[in-house]
Amino acid sequence: DKENRPVVILPFGPWNMKKAAADGNHEQCIRYICQVWETLQRKMKGKRTSEGVPMTQFNVIGDFRGLGLKTVGSFAVLEVFKGIVGQFDPNYPEVLYKCYVINASRAFQILWAVHEYQHSCTLEGRAAIIVQFPEQMNQLEVNRRS
Repeated sequence: DKENRPVVILPFGPWNMKKAAADGNHEQCIRYICQVWETLQRKMKGKRTSEGVPMTQFNVIGDFRGLGLKTVGSFAVLEVFKGIVGQFDPNYPEVLYKCYVINASRAFQILWAVHEYQHSCTLEGRAAIIVQFPEQMNQLEVNRRS
């Protein structure tokens, strides 16, 4: 980004969480996301932002295009999602600068409700979480250009 923080793009929508959960890969899914966070932290070590401050935070863009209610309606998928979110807050506190959720569908709202219930929005107040629904994407494009 403009301040030299890393940006990671996670395409959750195309990711077949239902198949991964059905195949018993729940723990592997969680480990993969943890590996992404740990890799980012290693890459940031010793680097500085544009202001010269040590780099300790990164940005995430989560793309939920294609995430449907059939996927989110699966108890196994909800468990995978809860596991991923459950690992983030206690193990990687303060590393998330901003999280942009794009192409958020109604299915994403269900996932987010599960997160809020489980964690009482522990990320709120620490990281900016910006959610854009597909009908708002034009607005996001306008803001990016200005």
